[in-house]
Amino acid sequence: MSDFIDFPDNWATLAEEQREEFYATRRASAELIRRDGIAALSQDQLKAVIEAREALRDFMTEWSEFFDIADADTPRKLQRAFWSMNNVFDQDLIDASMGEPYCD
Repeated sequence: MSDFIDFPDNWATLAEEQREEFYATRRASAELIRRDGIAALSQDQLKAVIEAREALRDFMTEWSEFFDIADADTPRKLQRAFWSMNNVFDQDLIDASMGEPYCD
């Protein structure tokens, strides 16, 4: 797994070209981390993420265009995506990996 590249201690003294090179390297590092994360997902997890992303995209498109939900399937998609994410990404496992208890 790739490590995210943090800003160097001498950031203030870097030339513009060095900063641009750093940003390009940092973006590439972040992309590798995202790819590693997606590749590590199980099929159920990936399906849950895809469903949630599609439902949220549909909601945001409808909401931003009309400020109203015109398609009756959108709330159902959101509900299905929520339960899919809820069932696949167990909150207790998330809490354990983050070291924090979940509080409602």
